[in-house]
Amino acid sequence: MGNEKFWGVLKQIYNKCGVWNENYGSLLNELKDSKRTVCYRSILISENEKKRLLDDVMENPYDLFYYGKYLVKEYPEQVYELCYKEISKSCAQAKDRREYKKITKNIAQLIKWKGNDTAKSLIEELMQRYPRKPALLDELEKVEKKL
Repeated sequence: MGNEKFWGVLKQIYNKCGVWNENYGSLLNELKDSKRTVCYRSILISENEKKRLLDDVMENPYDLFYYGKYLVKEYPEQVYELCYKEISKSCAQAKDRREYKKITKNIAQLIKWKGNDTAKSLIEELMQRYPRKPALLDELEKVEKKL
């Protein structure tokens, strides 16, 4: 039902019956198939299932900049690449300074995650691709100073 508190109860019951280990993977798969993304991902975080979390975020980059903090230490290149794609995509759809600020906030997050090279090439590409968007260029110049 999307309530991750039941995961602990379920785990406790299965552990008492001694069948947790053999059912763990199928329970995670069932939760993933339930399309309760937030619940599934919070369970993956609590169970330290970073590879599964990475696979899910790559499949559906919903809230990438939230979940990336759990993944960037073990999978920096994959996270940087995904950030690059998502920022490029959102920039193509952005139309005003408010949206540009969201984009540069995500670039700043990428920089915090030590993705400086990715951020630098992304900024350069966006500046070349959108030379007629002065508000975007202004915001990109501000975030570029953080490099």
